[in-house]
Amino acid sequence: MSLVINEEVFGTVVAHVRVIEFQKRGLPHAQVVFFLDEVSKNDLRTPENVYRIISAEIPSAQDPELQEVVLKHMIHTPCGEHNPTAVCMGERHCRKGFPKSFKHETSQSDSGVSIERPSRIGRRQQPVVVDNSWVVPHSPVLLRSFACHLNVELCVSRVGGVKYLFKYLCKGQDRVTMEITAENERYDEISNFQDARYVSASEAAWRLFSFDIVDRNPPVVRLAVHLPNHHTVYFEEGREQEAALRPATGTKLTEWFKANEKYPSARHIRYHKFPRYFTWKTHTKSWSPRATLRRRNASSEEEAYDFSGTGVNVVVPGATSFETLRNIDGEQCTSFRQACLRLGLLADDAEWKHAIRDSFRSSFVPLSHLFATILAHCQASDPLSLWNDHLDMFLTDIRNRARGQPIRRQQLRDDHRAKSYVLREVQEALQTVRSDWTLANFGLPPPDDSLPALEQQNEIETPEARAQQWEERLQTALPLLNTNQRHAFDEIVGSMLPGVSVSALLQGSSSGVAGPSMPTRSDFLRTRRKQVIAVATSAVAVVLLDGGRTAHSVFKVPIPVSAESTCSFSANSDTGRTLQQVDLIIWDEIVMCHRHCIETVDRSLRDLMQTDRSFGGKFLVLAGDFRQILPVVPGGSRGQIVSACVKASLLYRECRFLRLTENMRLAALRADPAADVEALNFPEFLLSVGEGRLNGEQRPEWISLPQSVAFEHTIRNLCLKVFQGIRDNHAHPACLTKRDILTTKNRPLEEVKEVIGNMIPGPCRTYLSADEVENEDTNALIYPTEMLNTLTAGSALPDHKLKLKKGFIVMLLRNLDPATGHVNGARYVIENMTNNLLFLRVTTGSHQGNRLCLPRMPCGPGDDNFPIPGFTRTQFPIRTCFALTTNKVQGQSFGGRIGLDLRDHCFSHGQLYVALSRTTHPGNVTLLTRESN
Repeated sequence: MSLVINEEVFGTVVAHVRVIEFQKRGLPHAQVVFFLDEVSKNDLRTPENVYRIISAEIPSAQDPELQEVVLKHMIHTPCGEHNPTAVCMGERHCRKGFPKSFKHETSQSDSGVSIERPSRIGRRQQPVVVDNSWVVPHSPVLLRSFACHLNVELCVSRVGGVKYLFKYLCKGQDRVTMEITAENERYDEISNFQDARYVSASEAAWRLFSFDIVDRNPPVVRLAVHLPNHHTVYFEEGREQEAALRPATGTKLTEWFKANEKYPSARHIRYHKFPRYFTWKTHTKSWSPRATLRRRNASSEEEAYDFSGTGVNVVVPGATSFETLRNIDGEQCTSFRQACLRLGLLADDAEWKHAIRDSFRSSFVPLSHLFATILAHCQASDPLSLWNDHLDMFLTDIRNRARGQPIRRQQLRDDHRAKSYVLREVQEALQTVRSDWTLANFGLPPPDDSLPALEQQNEIETPEARAQQWEERLQTALPLLNTNQRHAFDEIVGSMLPGVSVSALLQGSSSGVAGPSMPTRSDFLRTRRKQVIAVATSAVAVVLLDGGRTAHSVFKVPIPVSAESTCSFSANSDTGRTLQQVDLIIWDEIVMCHRHCIETVDRSLRDLMQTDRSFGGKFLVLAGDFRQILPVVPGGSRGQIVSACVKASLLYRECRFLRLTENMRLAALRADPAADVEALNFPEFLLSVGEGRLNGEQRPEWISLPQSVAFEHTIRNLCLKVFQGIRDNHAHPACLTKRDILTTKNRPLEEVKEVIGNMIPGPCRTYLSADEVENEDTNALIYPTEMLNTLTAGSALPDHKLKLKKGFIVMLLRNLDPATGHVNGARYVIENMTNNLLFLRVTTGSHQGNRLCLPRMPCGPGDDNFPIPGFTRTQFPIRTCFALTTNKVQGQSFGGRIGLDLRDHCFSHGQLYVALSRTTHPGNVTLLTRESN
């Protein structure tokens, strides 16, 4: 401890927690977490600095002393094929992930750090040869000093790694094996603990010498939370009356009010951060300037219901009384719960009531559509009350939308008929989300099915009219097909004969696959009365497909998917009946699809169609570019990722391959007399990047970029370069949607959001989330609210604090209504905001211009391995998208400038290729790199 803290081996240590564990195997061992200051943490964000203090390789023969210690103490016992019965083995794999993959350099991700492990010749240790893949990460400095097993890891996860250590504080004694006794025997908990406790000789000696079992520094201060005049009173039994008459003493909460009056400079400090700058003097019952760590006492569920100030005092700084604590933006709330609701720290049905009223006043979208969104996604506790309380608004809204339509207004004159038509709209909107939903699922009355359809403003679109529209689009698009695309078109259309079961794979570059050929095929077949379904692996790519939806949504693929999964539709369901009639399935971005997903669809379609032919005899067109990003396998090795690709599936061998080799962008550039040489060479350069044909002079994994690519060394300069002129053009969404900053990881997104947010003029509104843990098996009280507020889960979870302005470009994080383009990954411009509603308009794709009224809704982390089961965040499911990860933009294209934040290197196949190919000219690319790179 002294070496780490005083010599600053890892950096400046500001706190630590140490737990001694014995188990039943003998000598003690310690589990220690060191908390570093901000400077040291920022230093460890660079792979070079991590590699400087943590190693995962066998030292060279030039350091024989350290090499001997590593080989003796830091080699994971060979397992797997070398020892299938090893204690670390799980289901065919080592639970610790050994042997690790070789890596040429250290890299970091949001879930952990992967230490550099060069591929060097191993050393023989009976009965196998061990190499760097079996080395446990360690600190050479500490290992040289102590010569024992000493595992050192960089703790990146805010919860997982720390939670693993802290469970030792509460797990109790080691236990001996117990026998099963009769049920009617009296259970003595105290005797049972004493009889079952196991204390080894080494632990007994440790305790006899009064050595610490648990050590932490600095000390933790518990902060009182209570209602006015509800102080905690201590008394001896039989002296209750005397205690009741005793004057109340100050508590940490009431004295915080007084300290805010006494120290005006402290009024910006929130209650839970107060001990960082002040310390509690027990003898005087007062705060005085000093600093320690802090912890609020957890409130019971009953107390938390009445005193939601446990959240208010985290948000409201400088309160001088309970009354000022309830004053939110100049409005005096009658209770702490009301104050928390006003801040958005709690959620209830009143929120949806305000959202409905806000939408009604704006007439931005049909009120029935917002109501359907609330029913489908917001978990309203009493939908019937919401309906009854706002029935007049629903009727007024549908009648207002019938202005200038005499027939429609006549149909809506009667209240009963108008009510039924509104209910019909709500049910139809619900069924676009889930086809088997009816109003009965939400306790609402059904519509009157005997009423005729409501008269439309324009002529009802007949099948003949739709066929005419497809024919017109077909005649426009056919001349635009290049030679490869026309060949693919003729091959696919010509193969669609009765009794023919074919899977075709369209394979080409990112600028050649998603051209006009795919919608042209759809239009041609639809004009011939063929049923066509267009799906994509990612929701972002769906936006570009006419009538497209995600594969998971169409085929009801379970999440997560396994090798034995089946789709959750039956032959008698709406999905099953639709798929039985389908003639062609077009599946885009197949490269990102896990092989288990497409195999699950294959099994389910075979079962649906009662045939052994692939995909039930349906004609399937797969489209993708294998230079792009492959399926995401959390923590997976290179071999596991390759094994997850569709190329590893037996179905891949049954495909006919149609390669689109002609680059559409290059053809367009050649026809442009203003195109320069670098622009003409850029498509070929991109192909070289994607195929790994560029090898750097210094290191083979490095590449040389075109001369016109600009470089910056600060995030602010990168933002100024990419979003040049944003102050003058922020009111034009097209100016913002054609530019973006791409990152390899989620961490830099916050920096970009802060810089760009300050560049766009206008007032900023802050929206806070309501975070809670809803799991019967999880003790929610052990997770402080302020800790829950810090949790993130990649791109699946919105931030606790959203700072938004009108004109911001945001991305939706949920699939709300695929039929109208409101899907995960769709981009919007914020047109207006209220406390409970965002008014958004789609800016890109085939659904451009569609509007959305977005309320807050419960969002989960979308990860079964999330360290807190049952965690839910009620927030607007959006994220500002001035910066996106490269994985999120696969399938999108930007016509303007893009910035690449490469301070963290690309760590997976296809990331750099995808990032660079989002634009058409190298002069539109600006890179942010570290000074030393």
